[in-house]
Amino acid sequence: MQLQPWDTRVGVGLALLCLATSPLAAQAEGEQEIPIEQRFEALRAELDAALDARDAALVAAETDKAFAAALALDPWAPLAKQFDELAFAAQGSDVAAPAWALIFTNDLRFGRGQYAWEAFEILVNDHVDAREVESVVAEVQFYGAGNERALRGLHRVLETSSSEKAKGASLFSLAKLLEGSAETRDEAFGYYRRVVADYADVRAPRGGTFGERAAASLFEAEHLQVGMAVPDMAAVDENQSAFRLSDYEGKVVLVDFWGFW
Repeated sequence: MQLQPWDTRVGVGLALLCLATSPLAAQAEGEQEIPIEQRFEALRAELDAALDARDAALVAAETDKAFAAALALDPWAPLAKQFDELAFAAQGSDVAAPAWALIFTNDLRFGRGQYAWEAFEILVNDHVDAREVESVVAEVQFYGAGNERALRGLHRVLETSSSEKAKGASLFSLAKLLEGSAETRDEAFGYYRRVVADYADVRAPRGGTFGERAAASLFEAEHLQVGMAVPDMAAVDENQSAFRLSDYEGKVVLVDFWGFW
């Protein structure tokens, strides 16, 4: 069944009603306070349900218009302020670091960043050895370009963390953020070399190791720039016959790299 506009309004209304009657709503006077851990789990369950609903709407969309409408659904905005307030209230508890990490990830994923960098600074300053920092600093490379708070935080992790994984991820993210500028390009390559030398076996969140990724970035910089000779490579054609790129030396060759994501 395809949702109509009024269905969406009803869904939002029901969601707001659930929020008003959820364990996170204001408690009646005299009632026992709900533990912060339970409040966090309840709020995270609401976010998971909203994310699942958005994913289901995307899968069910049968037209471009329906897909665009599903893509525009915002599971984070109605809950962002509640998560921020809960994270501050949770300071000193076991859920503080998970709460700040969740804020960082979702606030950037859905394109606002209103709470993300504050969450990042609190994580790297107050919870630098928390497990969640390892994944957060690995994600900074995708969002922190030109952001001084991101660079300062990554340097702090390098200087103070006891986690080799967090240090390796921070070093790699620093290199990624700095390699795009001519002024910091040499510094970035220095970080890549440190990753290869000191953190080669640290696993990256999206597969492989940071050492492999750093080595690939160095290879690209040293061998795959405009005006350089293309490195030789071997492949198999559609008839399963082996060939090398050097077999076509002196001819015009188009090399097309592609894949599925």
